[in-house]
Amino acid sequence: MAEVVQREGLGWLEKIDGQQILHVEGTPYELGYQHGRLLKDQIAHNTHHFIDRLSSDQVPPVVQSFIQAMPEVLPFIPDSLIQEMHGIADGSEVPYDKILLLNLFPEMFHCSAVTVHGKASEKFYHVRVLDYAVGSGLQNTAVAAIVKPNQGHSFLNVTYAGFVGSVTGMNDQQISLGEIGGKGYGSWKGLPMSFLLRLVLENTASLDEIVSLLKSTPRTCEYHYIFSDGKTARAMAVHVTADQLHFIPEGIASQFFYEHPTPSENPPEDCLVLTGWDHYDKLLSCIKADYGKIGLSELQTAIRHVALSSNLHNAIFSPTTLEAWISHAGPNNEPACDQPYHRICLTQETE
Repeated sequence: MAEVVQREGLGWLEKIDGQQILHVEGTPYELGYQHGRLLKDQIAHNTHHFIDRLSSDQVPPVVQSFIQAMPEVLPFIPDSLIQEMHGIADGSEVPYDKILLLNLFPEMFHCSAVTVHGKASEKFYHVRVLDYAVGSGLQNTAVAAIVKPNQGHSFLNVTYAGFVGSVTGMNDQQISLGEIGGKGYGSWKGLPMSFLLRLVLENTASLDEIVSLLKSTPRTCEYHYIFSDGKTARAMAVHVTADQLHFIPEGIASQFFYEHPTPSENPPEDCLVLTGWDHYDKLLSCIKADYGKIGLSELQTAIRHVALSSNLHNAIFSPTTLEAWISHAGPNNEPACDQPYHRICLTQETE
């Protein structure tokens, strides 16, 4: 049963079975202002934990170098996202410079992904496993944001209070996405990763359009992405750096190994697997064991085999039906893979 917590303009915050769902609509500034007002206390929590503590002498060198490089990054951020962050700052009454730094924090810290369809599963599924930051209380500010910009596609963003970028999401054009961090710190003359994925959600309707956007947008560090298109039941993995793009189709062993050898076994037909070298065999074994009948329960079991103790959230998307099943880490830092999944449909309006 939906419980409306608060309203602000065209936006509102509700809870369904404990899952926070944020609805925002309008211009970039209005999206941000509604977000800021409706999640004010949680934004204050995240700002205090992730930004205010940076005044400590214990700031890691990678964070120090990133803060120094911020003037290089700012010219690449679209004005629409700048306006949205100003809206969050005004709505939450948190200084804009802190909101900006909070939103750039995912770039400073660099998980598993799978797609199955056709012969492999009962329907087209895209799995995203996020492993980091449990223990910071970030999971207590988790929100499923349904965003309706006045220009661009509407989308579902699995995110946290105060963040406008995306690392896990799906839009109304049946595009879903997730990322896995890589190496390559120190290249800052480009659009930060979470903002790049936000542009994908808001502006693309096909894998071809995603390829064009990636090619035309300056990038920063090394990342690995999986993108899915529910309209065509196709998926692709992408390995990106500041100056390279590698597109990896289904059926190819597309996990990242760094200096480790390439595996001898590829995923079966209609499957794409992207994960670290130490998880690939486990994930592939799960897929092969349930091949032909893979459904939600089988995917949740597979996630448990590869999720770390730092498992912050998981999402199982069905981009064809615009459904998502989302789990978050527990209040006492229990990994998300052991927590209940909440179903959200991007086309359903609830109040």
